[in-house]
Amino acid sequence: MKKKIYRLEHWSYVTAHQHNGNSGLCGGVHGHPKFPDDKTIVTSPIEEYDAEEDAFITRSGSRYKLGDIDPEYNEMYPGAKERLIMAIRHKKRSETMHAENTLSIKKEPPKKNATEDDVADWLKDDDSPMELMDDDDDDKHVGGQ
Repeated sequence: MKKKIYRLEHWSYVTAHQHNGNSGLCGGVHGHPKFPDDKTIVTSPIEEYDAEEDAFITRSGSRYKLGDIDPEYNEMYPGAKERLIMAIRHKKRSETMHAENTLSIKKEPPKKNATEDDVADWLKDDDSPMELMDDDDDDKHVGGQ
């Protein structure tokens, strides 16, 4: 069963540098049992985005929908929600690629005293890390340049 989704109004994103070493969403929370409505909070770090529910999931497992963005923050960072979603997806893709690369090495590389033929056989084996390439065509440059 999924957790209840809380709502953040007048939200912004704060970095670890800005908030005691923790990054997260900052805003007036609504519907949270621990806080009165419109109490300003900073969430734990954002780990995922659930597109189906349009909700951000924090490290603690809490789920938040974003209401109106803080006007000053929006002026400084137009498109902030979309950029945050792209950053989360990029982070997840990077973590997945790292895990796949780590798991794909199914056998030990050739020993120091291996012959050239041993190395050549290892390199052409389908399980070798030399076969791994990032062919993800949907990566896009962020920042408008």
